[in-house]
Amino acid sequence: MLNYHHLRYFWAVATEGNLANAAEKLGVSVQTVSGQISKLESDLGRTLFQLEGRRLVLTEAGRVARRYADEIFRLGEQMLGSLSDESLERTLRLTIGVSDVLPKTVSYRLLAPILRGDLQVKIECIEGRFEELLPSLLMHRLDLVLSDRPYALGGPQQIRSHLLGKIPVSIFGTTHLTSTLKGSFPRCLKGQPMLLPTHGSVLRAQVDDWLNQQRIQVNVIGEFDDGALMKTFGMHGEGFFPTPCVDPTDITTQFHVDHVGRVEDVYESYYALIDRPKLNNPAVQALLATLKNT
Repeated sequence: MLNYHHLRYFWAVATEGNLANAAEKLGVSVQTVSGQISKLESDLGRTLFQLEGRRLVLTEAGRVARRYADEIFRLGEQMLGSLSDESLERTLRLTIGVSDVLPKTVSYRLLAPILRGDLQVKIECIEGRFEELLPSLLMHRLDLVLSDRPYALGGPQQIRSHLLGKIPVSIFGTTHLTSTLKGSFPRCLKGQPMLLPTHGSVLRAQVDDWLNQQRIQVNVIGEFDDGALMKTFGMHGEGFFPTPCVDPTDITTQFHVDHVGRVEDVYESYYALIDRPKLNNPAVQALLATLKNT
């Protein structure tokens, strides 16, 4: 079993760079620090430091241990900070992973209502790629993940996917660009500069299918993995762009663009992926109840 007391001494040396500084920080003798590290190396069956001249340098095993120790003690500091919060007993906490493909306005509309509900809830939002957030959910670091895709069948059965709703997709562009359009939507988009999500995204596949069905060929001048970056390019007049929105004014106001038209029969679906034990979390239950009523 890992001795975290020994690990603390190792982490101090790895952080400070030498035994003397680590010993001073810990308030113990150099011999004590050295002895604790030797015990940890014995328990692990690995050498964590090696001498290069007069310097202690991490071995490959030491570098691996350092990465885990950084995370362990970071979480420990975070735990202490959370437990010292005076509002702890009267506030529900919810740690939410938000897939980076979700538009910020959509994420806001999904999450904001719980902050105005009857319960006192504090949310922590962590944005990242779906592939990065899912392991954190499985390791119980997140209470749920908001995503544009459900959890794949065949994976660990404790994950449940809850469809939150479908949001229509519209096309937007600057006033300068829209002033050059001729004819009615969507035929007016023919040959126009277009900014699109990268291939492999759910939205890109749907927009491509829609354009093919309409027999409209656009001039794709940019493809973006980051939806916010795509909208920023669109805001500066580089091309028209599609984005999901509950209310077009969310986009027109924030990015100073015009609403060109709604993409018929194209919707982006949003899901809450939840670790089954977390379904009993009152904050999770409150969020799901809020989302079902929006």
